[in-house]
Amino acid sequence: RSQTMMKPTFHVFLLAIMMGLFLCSAALAEEVTIQSQADIDGQLMQDVTGLITLVNSSSIIFKVGEDSGSSYSSRGFVSFDLPTTPDDMIVDDVVLRVYQSAVSASSPYTDLYSDAQTNSTIIVDHLAYGSGLDTSDYDLTALTENVGTLSETSTLEWKELNVKSQVVADMNALRTRSQFRLRFTPLENNGDSTTSYATFITGDGHSPPELIVTYIPPIPTLSEWGLLLLSLMLGFVFVYKTRVRI
Repeated sequence: RSQTMMKPTFHVFLLAIMMGLFLCSAALAEEVTIQSQADIDGQLMQDVTGLITLVNSSSIIFKVGEDSGSSYSSRGFVSFDLPTTPDDMIVDDVVLRVYQSAVSASSPYTDLYSDAQTNSTIIVDHLAYGSGLDTSDYDLTALTENVGTLSETSTLEWKELNVKSQVVADMNALRTRSQFRLRFTPLENNGDSTTSYATFITGDGHSPPELIVTYIPPIPTLSEWGLLLLSLMLGFVFVYKTRVRI
């Protein structure tokens, strides 16, 4: 009868240990919030002749879309200093957050579209433009083009996009920054002489762009799990035999 009782007891004991390890891993998660570098984020504008202009880098806002009655196409840029990964931790998740603070009367989300679509969206390109933002970055070849959709509505709120793959790639390449470009698609300027743009807060503003990085302890390998289970089994057998002798 003792052997019959031992199996379910051991299974429950083992399950409790594994659940405990999982919960401990979640409890040990560490979240770091990084704000955009105010001196190298901002806005670049291209006019109808192709001339590109850098908007005041100390401005508290940047615009994305069609500006000054179709005279310009604007793109936004954000840059984040990458922190050192804490000892014995790995990157679990990274989220880019940018606050949309205003939208023009003629909404770019319904104005900047092609015949094949009925609305437009803001997408994000992964860049490496370095220690300063200049006019060449407007069309800079992306490390990854169109990482995903950041925004598709005029709602004034934080817009979010998961950029874990891009940030981990930056870390693995030993880059010291993660940098991104925001632009409308499918059109950035439809030439209708109507201003259509979305406004976002820069690193100089009250709600600067954020990169939220979540770290967790590394997941044990199969060999590590095997050693753990073996240790638990030996410990259980020792305790069981001790109780039987008593």
